[in-house]
Amino acid sequence: MAYAFIERGVEATVEVEVRGAPPPSPGHGRRRLNAAALTSGYEDEIVLFDGPLSSSPSSSSSPAKLAFSAVVAVAQDDELSLRLEAVTGGEGGLSMAVSRSYLSFEAQKHGSSVAELVMAKDLELVVRVTWSTMGL
Repeated sequence: MAYAFIERGVEATVEVEVRGAPPPSPGHGRRRLNAAALTSGYEDEIVLFDGPLSSSPSSSSSPAKLAFSAVVAVAQDDELSLRLEAVTGGEGGLSMAVSRSYLSFEAQKHGSSVAELVMAKDLELVVRVTWSTMGL
């Protein structure tokens, strides 16, 4: 584990919800989600999540299901960049398909930012970043 001092930092709570995705079909394999963050003051990617997506509601009218939540620090005058990668298949001789998306959020003292996106044609995600000054 690595640490970095972020001067005048704010806390960013990143939540990713799965709003809709059909269950894996026999010929396509399971889905994985990889998520990483980048911000100034720290050169390496910060891995937020790297794991399988459990089956989720298959319609966008169903309630969203939390895939993961993570907290990172970001300098007040900087932005948080997120890399999301949906991986399907790749095990048991199945071909692997990868879909990538990149998002950026401007740091704030308080409040939240939301982005909705569709990856791999049918994986609907809601990305919410909630900002806090960590009591300052």
